[in-house]
Parts: sequence; structure tokens; C-alpha cells
Amino acid sequence: MGPQVQKAPTGAVSKDGRESQKRPVLLVLVPGAFLYPKDYDALKKALETVSNELYRQKGIAVTLGVACPDWTKVDPANFSQSMDVVNEAIEETIAMVQSLEDSGFEIEKNVFGRYENVVVALHSVSALAAGLFPFQKAKHLILLGSNLVHASGLWPSLDTYPLSSLSIYGDLDGQSHAAKAAIALCAGRHKDCMRSHYFCMIPNCNHASFSNGVRNTLRGDIAITSPDVRLDDTAHAICNTIAQFLASEYAQSGEAREFLNCETEKTWKTLSPYLRELGRLPSDYDCSTSSISRSDGELERVLSYAAGREAATMASTSPELLNHPGELGRAEEFAIRAQQLILQPILGHTKCNIKVTAQVHTSQKNFMYSKARMCPEKSSDLHISVQCISNVQVQGTEFSMVSPFYALKLKSLKQVCIMLQHDVADDTETICEKLFNSSWKRAFDASANHIRERFTERGQPLICKEIHPSRAPDWVTSRPVLTPGCLEINAFTTKEEADTSDVSGCLYYQCPSVAWCMEYIMVHGLKDEYQR
Repeated sequence: MGPQVQKAPTGAVSKDGRESQKRPVLLVLVPGAFLYPKDYDALKKALETVSNELYRQKGIAVTLGVACPDWTKVDPANFSQSMDVVNEAIEETIAMVQSLEDSGFEIEKNVFGRYENVVVALHSVSALAAGLFPFQKAKHLILLGSNLVHASGLWPSLDTYPLSSLSIYGDLDGQSHAAKAAIALCAGRHKDCMRSHYFCMIPNCNHASFSNGVRNTLRGDIAITSPDVRLDDTAHAICNTIAQFLASEYAQSGEAREFLNCETEKTWKTLSPYLRELGRLPSDYDCSTSSISRSDGELERVLSYAAGREAATMASTSPELLNHPGELGRAEEFAIRAQQLILQPILGHTKCNIKVTAQVHTSQKNFMYSKARMCPEKSSDLHISVQCISNVQVQGTEFSMVSPFYALKLKSLKQVCIMLQHDVADDTETICEKLFNSSWKRAFDASANHIRERFTERGQPLICKEIHPSRAPDWVTSRPVLTPGCLEINAFTTKEEADTSDVSGCLYYQCPSVAWCMEYIMVHGLKDEYQR
């Protein structure tokens, strides 16, 4: 088995039959892991149809070469070897196209050795395995259900790509899904990027729609439930977007650029509410009216705020990958809001002015030794300091959850009442219910309208179950568990002694962030294992 080639169309360029100089372009498609050229028949068929129209209208003659990496030689533990295998497959495909006598394709190299008429399309994990090839040799880059963001320093990031690129996602992709696309969107559209990076989200398209339609349930891909959705139609939508990108870059088509900007804007409208709750956008950012294509200073301020070390695509607890200032700021806001929720029954019923502050940790060791404290200030003020860490990993979502999950150290309502010499207030709702319901409601309300409607129609509502370990250290190290329709979190309560000790009455709780709940609504609540 080797690479496959689909030759470029020939004949008259314009509708009226006049000949003109054609522009040959080679599109090299690199399959995803353990996929081969035969798995892309739907895309090849759709691209042949779209290419004929692109040739007649714009004179762009697209030759398709589908690479065939030897996946048996790819070693996830050996990045250099894996990169060599995929790059060798790309070069082999280019050489095969050039060797065909009637291909009509010749490589155009610039003085730096870059192939001016070669575009590389990378599906799924091949974007990582390809390494620096697209950055050093290809003219343009297309990502199909994939991301290039800062992770552990092994791979280059999309925001550093020196030329224009196109990222295509499926709105039902359970692997390279909406939350990951949102982070890539921030990386690719902030003000320091030198070129245009376009983003398009195809409706009713999952990860398998880019290849043979065979869904990988082990990797969490989402089922397409609509009986009217055909793989050929989805492939045509994908190839039409690719054709618009090629027309914008090789024919300088204003109409094509308008199409791509419109698709990017729609993707932004869908994903910006999540980015705001994640902390990559300011909390006062208006997702309903703000536009990603605005050229004034406001957008530059927003996207500068969003740029930083991109974490979250890897299941890692390394503090190095979780130090994005926006996410830490959102964790601080959440911890303060959580303590205020606990105090809600007595707020307005006491003359004491209660001030709540929070400290956010990136080291689990430092968090374990920290304490929630109360300290009287002046004659009628009380200062409560709470603790938070945001790198808790959730069991059952190792391959895909990217949003923060918090562990909190708070003060109980009873202990605050003892400190204030206030009658202990009754609260019918448990702390677990308070925190979870607050996050869930905020996430549901903040989601885009079509996201809410889709989840209401086919998503699995989530309830929260509280587990009580026997010891505090067990609470810190035990992972919350996500099972169908249920999130099991760990909680630990110290003794509520009838004194004013600042270390009594501490509540230790795990809790999902608002962004985590939004990610569940957008992605994980739609998966087979979580569906009704």
C-alpha cells in the first residue's frame, strides 16, 4: 500500500471556454492514526467535484495526493522517529506526483526551499506527528479535526505559523472537540499573528466524518443521530471550505475570503462564551455583540489577554501547563463566589461586614498544607480567606476533558455563625448541591442558543453525588468520577467545635468549574456513554 494520487482537472478555465494560464496546486492529505488512503474515498470523491468547479472558475488545478504513513513504525514515546515516518510519507507523495508524466504538476520552490504550490492537510493526530514539515516547507496548512497549540513544548503552535491556515472542525467531534477548538481559535486569532488563520465548524460532523465515517467509540467520538445526514454531503461541505481557502490564497478571491471570515465569525460566536468562562476572555466580554473581525483596540486587548501558555489539550497535572493567568483569575473568582453561596442564609441578617478573599494554588503540596481561615477585622468586620487548586483530574474523561476542575477549602456556615455569635442558620440545600447547581446554571445560561437546544434534545442531564472519604488526605488525592448522568465528587468536613478557632469548621470540596460544565454541555453529555 502506498500513496494515492487524484489528478488535476483539465480543459477550459472560464465559463465561456476561453483558455488562460492555470495555477497548479498540490494538496497533500495526511491520514489520521492508523488510517490509510482507502479510508478517504468520500473526501476524494467530493474534492474531485469541487476541484472541477474551482478550476473552471478560478483556474486553480488541484492535484490530490493522499500520503500513506507506515503507522507500525510510529512510536508515541519517540517523537523524532514518529516525525520522520510522517515526513517521509509526505515527501514520498510529492515525489510520486512529480514522477507522473501526465500530472502536469511541477513544484515551485522559493529561495528558502519552501514549496510555493504545496498545501498540506493534516487529519487528527497527524498534525502532531508531522512536526515542523508544514512550517518549513508547505505554503499553507489545513487542519482537519486537529489542533496545534502550545502543549509540552514538543510541537509548534498555530499562532507561530508564518502563512495563512485553515482549521475545520465538526460540531459533534468528540476527540478534537469544541473546547479544544476554542483554545486553538484564541491562539490563531490574537493580534500578534502575522497571517490569517480561518476557522470553520461543520454542522452534524464528527471526527470520523473526515475519513470513512467509522466512529471510534473508545476515543469518545459523538454519534450523528440525524437520519438525514449523509457522509457524502458532509465531505462536500468540508471540501467546499477547502476550495474557498485555496481560492482566497491562490486567486485572491474576495468572495472566498468573505466566506471564510463569515465562517470564522460564526465559530467565534459559538465558542467565545466558553472562552470567557474559561478565563481566556475578560469576564465583562459581551459575546452576543462583539466580533472577532473588529479592527479596533478592544479586540486587540481581548485577544492579547487570551494569548499565553496553552495547556488543556493534554491530561497533565503539571503546574507548568496550568498557569494561564486568566484561568487562575477565574478560579479565584469561583472560590470567592463559592464561599459567598455558603454564607447566603446570613447575608443581610448580620451587621458584620464579611470580606472573602481567595488564594489559588498550582502546587498540590502547597494546597494540602494550606487552610481556610477567619480573622476579625476592626470591630464589626470579618475576613475569610479560602483556598483553591484547579488541576484536579476527573476519572472517566482522561482523553478529552480540557476545562479546570477545582478543589476548594472553605469555611462552614455553622462556624461563621459561631464566630459572629449569630444564630446558626438552617440551610435545606447541601453545600455540594449549592456549588454544583450554581456552576451548572451559569454554564447552561452562558451557552449559545443552539448548544442549549441540542443538549436539551439529546444530552444527558448531570446530577452531583457527594462522597465522604474518612481522611482529609484521601479527599485531596481521590479523583472525582464521571459516570452516565452522575458526577461523584469528594468532600471532607473538619469538626465544627463551638469555639472561634480559625481552623475549625473547614469544608473541603471538589467542584466543576463553569467552563467544565459548559464543556460537558457542548461535548461529553452528548456521548454514547452519557446519553439517555
